[in-house]
Order: sequence, then C-alpha cells, then structure tokens
Amino acid sequence: MIAKAQVIAALRPWLGGPLSAALEAQMEEITHWLNAWSPRQELKALAEEIDSLLFRAVHEVTRGRMLLQLEDGSWVRIRLEDFAAMADDVLYPLLITLPVDAEHLLLLREFSMQHASLSALRVLYTRYAALHTPEELRAIASFTKKCYPPFRWREWLAADA
Repeated sequence: MIAKAQVIAALRPWLGGPLSAALEAQMEEITHWLNAWSPRQELKALAEEIDSLLFRAVHEVTRGRMLLQLEDGSWVRIRLEDFAAMADDVLYPLLITLPVDAEHLLLLREFSMQHASLSALRVLYTRYAALHTPEELRAIASFTKKCYPPFRWREWLAADA
C-alpha cells in the first residue's frame, strides 16, 4: 500500500511546502491511482494522467504564473517538462513494490526506454540487480549519468558506478 506521505515526499522537492499543502486533494487522488494500478494497465498511461493532473492543479493554484516558492525560500518557475519528471518521481513508490521476477523486469525495461523513466532505471539498478549482468548494470549507470542531472541520481547511484 502506498501512503499519501510517499506521494508528498516525492513532490515536495519539486513543489515546495506551501504548494504541496495546497494540492492536498490531488495528492490524495494520485495516491488512490497508484494503489489501484495493476500490471494489466499501462504504466505510461498512469504517468501521463499524473503529469496532466499536476499541470492543471499547479496552473490553477499559481493562476497560470507557474511560479512557486521552494523550501529554501527561493522562487522558481516550473517548466512543462518538469511535470513529466514529477510524475515519474511519484511512480517510484509503486515501482519498488513490484515483484522481482522476469515478467516485471521486462515491464520495467520497456517502460524505462519508452517513457524515459528514471524511477524505472533506479528500480532496475537497485532492486533487480541480481537479474542483470555486470555489463547491463554498467550500461544503466552510464545511461543514467549521461541523461539525468546528478541531483536526481546521486542518492542511489555511486559516482564511480
């Protein structure tokens, strides 16, 4: 079961405290979607729904300005591509609950390539490591480092990996 606190924790670095609090109903809805998801459904469709919901909610709360104040007091403008990254970060609590087996390995591999999912790459690298060759793990690490900024992977991917 995914808790609303996990959704909030995934979005708070992106949205800051005040906006996260203002989006309480949307956080609840996202939590419901994550808990209702089944492998028979497309992960891509779920990610797109979360992306759209977040965009609409932030647009409405900020009155279209897309400016928000972060925890450190700084102001930042949210870009359109940030919503896909937020949606992907929200999927992580769901993806780590998937069984470690060949079926879900394939599902995560396909999703990570078709949807540019850092969360799927993270789960593949950390939870599914035993199902990969050392070369595959190096490829995941290399791809991650080339395609994503360090602040998004330094917590779980060693700098020398």
